[in-house]
Amino acid sequence: MITFSIVKDIYIRKFRRILKIQQYGAKTADQVSSFGDDSAPIKDMIAIYAKTAEVGDDIILGYLNKNQVSQPGEKRIFSLKENGTVSFSVYLKKDGTCEIGDGATDNAVRYSALKTAFDELKNNFNTFVSVYNAHVHIAAGANTTPPGIQGQVSAADITGAKIDQIKIL
Repeated sequence: MITFSIVKDIYIRKFRRILKIQQYGAKTADQVSSFGDDSAPIKDMIAIYAKTAEVGDDIILGYLNKNQVSQPGEKRIFSLKENGTVSFSVYLKKDGTCEIGDGATDNAVRYSALKTAFDELKNNFNTFVSVYNAHVHIAAGANTTPPGIQGQVSAADITGAKIDQIKIL
């Protein structure tokens, strides 16, 4: 029989996540999840509880999701604060985009392409500064003078902005 229960506590014993639930009295059950999925519910979530053929090997199959926003064909992974509000999410949308964090407020960049464009701009700027610094003013009597204030070449560097742990297209 499959029933609804309320999660009261969670602990890990012998590499198994055990949930204490409230359902006609206190019980414990193992959490079942997909391979590679390591998540723990917050207190008072409604769990889907099922008895197995083995006495004492009851399981939690899943949870009722109060934070659903995904449309057909989409997937969203999220974490919750203790009060049940979403703290962070990764949202794979059917239009081919992926929103990381709090929605579509900014864009990720392709670091390699950004660095190429930045280096070109930096080189063009430094060439301009060199040409500026080399030019002279012709004064009365054929004397020449360099500019009063010399330009400074750029030492800007964006390599500190690179995140090697996250890769994109």
